[in-house]
Amino acid sequence: MHLGRLAIGAALLALLPGCVSRKLFLRSEPPGATVFLDGQPAGTTPYEGEIPAWGTRRLELQLDGYERVDTDLELSTPWWDWFPLDMLSAVMPWRIEADREFAFTLVPAPPLDSSWDAAEKAAARVRAGQPETQP
Repeated sequence: MHLGRLAIGAALLALLPGCVSRKLFLRSEPPGATVFLDGQPAGTTPYEGEIPAWGTRRLELQLDGYERVDTDLELSTPWWDWFPLDMLSAVMPWRIEADREFAFTLVPAPPLDSSWDAAEKAAARVRAGQPETQP
């Protein structure tokens, strides 16, 4: 008798709308940087997407006029997503959030010195009798 009630309770629990949120949020200042996750284009900042997998993910941010960000994101696996607890997280009657958020301040890139400008500056130093400088 008790076993039948337990089975009915388990079946009802399985029908409840448990939900797991695994979102990745990336912001940059200024916004509009192109996002590359593990070498693949994923969108622009502000970015919101599903976490592709737990572990170390490679992130690149690119925006014209700013230095490129190239870093690893450590997305550690939450305790409830380890086997065998991961099976329970799908049927929990409440929402589980494992969202991760990262923010980056982009650094303006130094102005590029064109080859022609660099050659003119070197020639001017030679004409002035100044020693050459090494880059």
